[in-house]
Amino acid sequence: MLIRELYEEILGQGLYNFSPFNLNCIFEEILGENPPFSFRCKEISQSDEDRIRSMSGRLAKGEPLQYILGSWEFYGYPFYVGEGVLIPRGDTELLVKLALDFLKDREKPKIADLCAGTGCIGIAAARENERVSVEAVELYEKAFEYLERNIRLNRVDERVKALRADVLKPLDLRELDMIISNPPYIREDERKSLDIEVKKEPDTALFAPNGGLLFYKELVKRGKESLKKGGALLVETGYLQREEVVRIFEDAGYEKVEAFKDLSGNQRAVMGIMPF
Repeated sequence: MLIRELYEEILGQGLYNFSPFNLNCIFEEILGENPPFSFRCKEISQSDEDRIRSMSGRLAKGEPLQYILGSWEFYGYPFYVGEGVLIPRGDTELLVKLALDFLKDREKPKIADLCAGTGCIGIAAARENERVSVEAVELYEKAFEYLERNIRLNRVDERVKALRADVLKPLDLRELDMIISNPPYIREDERKSLDIEVKKEPDTALFAPNGGLLFYKELVKRGKESLKKGGALLVETGYLQREEVVRIFEDAGYEKVEAFKDLSGNQRAVMGIMPF
């Protein structure tokens, strides 16, 4: 069978998630070639065909493409992903940009990435700024394994340390310049509206009690315990949570509280400063 024949056959089935982009990623992973594959007039080996059909079948059942591939890019850097860990998303890159802007004039900034998951936020910040050191905190076993693997993958072992701990409890972290977190923030009543593949990600990384606000109420406490005066707490938020999260920050005594939009124009992040 020719590559283009297999590509056209699978795409033509019109099954769930069978978009050209997703299939291109699968074909590129197996063939080691860049698209477009539909114009490749050469034979595909039986083993490669079998692997592509297997991966496409998993995609059609709603398994996230990133889990199928086993890795994904975030802020231009590679990260292992799989069952049991939240998939890095482009929207979250805003947190890295904001963090780098805040830290750029600090000599040896120390930050904590709480609810770290893959470690994508803290690791990307460390790779972009060689002066940054990171404590990456993750509670759950599978996610923690990915965190450790990604630290090694990105060769930041000397500056990014994995700490297994619960961010809902006091942490042994002090004199931080910044705390960054993409915590669980989806309300339980939103579960039915989520895409099939999102539901394959761990509940512990997606859903939060108290209308999705529990972690924000605890993170402001972690900031008061661990941040330097003039340090910053930066969190990702749901696109309808801006007012509530800003209020939580302000009620906890943070100053210069500001909300930020992502490239799609959705409210995506809130940052506040520990007063001097």
